[in-house]
This record gives sequence, C-alpha cells and structure tokens, in this order.
Amino acid sequence: MPDAGFLLLINVSIGVLFAASFVGFSRQNGFKLGYWCAAGFVAAALTPLAESFAETLPAKLVSSLSYGFLLTALSCIFIGVWQHYHVARARMPTLVFSFTSILFHQFVLLEAPRDGALHAIGYQLSFAVLSFASAIAIIAGRRRRSLDLAVSAIFALSGIQFLIKSWLAYQLTTGTSTQTYIYSQYALYSQTAGAILSLSLGVGLLALVVSEVYGTRLDRAFRDSLSGLLGRDAFIEAATHGEAIDGSWRQGCFLLADLDRFKTVNDTFGHAAGDMVISTFGNLLLEVVPSRSLCGRFGGEEFAVLLPEIELAQAREIAHEVAARLEHHKFAFAPETHFTVSIGITVFRHREQFSTVLKRADVALYRAKRLGRNRHEIDLPDQGVGREERRELAKNVA
Repeated sequence: MPDAGFLLLINVSIGVLFAASFVGFSRQNGFKLGYWCAAGFVAAALTPLAESFAETLPAKLVSSLSYGFLLTALSCIFIGVWQHYHVARARMPTLVFSFTSILFHQFVLLEAPRDGALHAIGYQLSFAVLSFASAIAIIAGRRRRSLDLAVSAIFALSGIQFLIKSWLAYQLTTGTSTQTYIYSQYALYSQTAGAILSLSLGVGLLALVVSEVYGTRLDRAFRDSLSGLLGRDAFIEAATHGEAIDGSWRQGCFLLADLDRFKTVNDTFGHAAGDMVISTFGNLLLEVVPSRSLCGRFGGEEFAVLLPEIELAQAREIAHEVAARLEHHKFAFAPETHFTVSIGITVFRHREQFSTVLKRADVALYRAKRLGRNRHEIDLPDQGVGREERRELAKNVA
C-alpha cells in the first residue's frame, strides 16, 4: 500500500471516530452543533474512502464523489457553527453555495486538465471559503471564549491549507488522472495535512461540544426548580464573572422585580397557589426578555433580570410587558384575581460592580412599592441616592 493510501485509511478512521463521539455527547441533550459536526465528519470519512477506489472506479466518478463528500462535510459543520453562534438558520444559503460549487465542478473542473491552474485553484476554492466562513462566524458570534477563538483559528488554518494545496497542486501536479493521484507526492502532502487538520478540528469542535453539554447540565443544577430561572448565587456568578458586566457586555439594564403582596397569596390560596404564581412569572420572564438576558430568582418572590445591550426605553417596555402579562393571566385557583408585580430598573456600565447596580435597582424597587405597587421605577447611576433615602424608602414598604 502506498504511503498516501495508508493515510487515506487514517483519515477515514478519524472521521468515523469523531462522528461517533459527537453523537455520543450530543444525544442526551439534543445538542444540534454536535449532530451537524457528526454529519460533517461522516461525510469527511467518505471523502478519502472514495479516493481509495481511484484505481477501480471511473476517474470522473471518483473525483465527483470525493469533491461532493468533502463539500458536504464542510457545509454541515459550517451550518452547525453558524446556528450555534448566531441562532439564525444558514441552511438555504449554504445549500445554494454548495449546489453552485458542485455544478461548477461537474461542468467546468472535470473538463479542465488536472494539472492546470483552473483545476488546481477551482477544486480547493469552495473548501477554503467554507473554512474561512466558519472562522468568521465564530469571531462575529455572541461569545468569544478562549476555546471559541482556538476553534476559529483552526478553521482559519484549514482555509489557508486549502489555498496552499491549490498552489501545490499546480506546482507538483496531482497526476494525470485519479488513478495516478494516489501515488503522487501531492497526495502524500494532501492526506498528511488533511489528517493533522481533521484531528485538530475534531478535537477543537469536540471540546466545544463537551463544554456546552456539561455547561448545560451545570446550568440546570444551579437553576431554581420552581421558576426554571437561575438561583441567586448562580445569577450573581454569571453576572460578575461570565459574559455580563465584567465580560463582553458594554452596557445594559438591570431589573429587580418583586411580586406584590405575595404573603397574602400564600395565606389566602395556599402555598401550592403561591408556587404556581412563581412558576408562571418565571415562564413569563423567559417569554418576554431577549434570549441573551440573564434571569434569576433571588429568593421568595424576588426576581432579577440582566438585559445586555438594551437601552433604558427598551427595558421599560420589557418591564411593562411582563407586568401586564402577569396582571392579565388567569390562574385556575383564582380566575377573577389579578396578581401584580413591582419592578425597579437601573442601567449598568461596563465593569461596574454588580453590588452597586443591585443597590440602585433595590432603591427603585422600594420606590415602586412606596408609590402604590404594580408599577416600575428607575434609579440611574448619577441620581446619587444616599443611605438615608434608601432607609426611608425601606420604612415605607409594607
């Protein structure tokens, strides 16, 4: 077996093993990026497998299969990466790009000389584009942890490698046919570089999937079981050491909400009814606030919401919407009773201490309670509310 043929088998094995790993880690959580990566690595495994039949199958068929499988692999991974970092779907644009690339391969590249510049550049160009697009999708995405940047760098290196391969294919030649390709010096380089980058990309993407899967499990462990929101400690940890105030969020708003006369709800309708109100309000928050927000239950009937990159006017609209939905919600245990909430709103600056933000929202919440409940009030950083006023506000809250 020639050296390139041995490397073909290694690349097949890499693809199959990574595909199985992606499925194994994703199936319990339904993690979509893992499934897209699994599909991509299965297709990637079929690419060298198709090339291994170069001596027995028609040349154009081998070339078409090899090209189509690798294009499918990179397309699947790109779709998964894009949807993971940007939420929006990318299937249709990617399908259009892939279909156009396949048509170009079938009707242009297959008719061009294999050792010519058109074939060398045209064959690798689509692969490079998808690799660079994946790298850019991560860089422009909603999070930029060290792991994300590392995976992005691997995609960028992969794109560069495809461009280098197009140059080497022209300089070294890939052989006059697919039958002679497997014995060429270019095939040895191509399969070696492919194995290294496939392994690197597989490890990087698998690490990303594992971190997300276990992050989801950890998130569930720190969630309040009744409301479905983060507990107080988990919320503060995420707000101060995650992406929030101390991280990439430059500004935003913070809401502190308290269900009005909640003790009366428990005393009148029972604790089961109170639990239902808390659970419903938690669901309402998740329905109304933007997906990037942090929502937590601070204990009892008190809730907190951190709204990144949200202006004060938008925060007020969100507070109004949440309060209106709660007031108009009909509970089975008291269909004619309207439950209300008071909300304190403030804004936060980048790297501002969370304790300072919380104090301002607390002052605004007390003011909303004092002024009649079922309303929201605002306390801004430059209002200079002092300790005496805060104490006075607290005295007036019954």
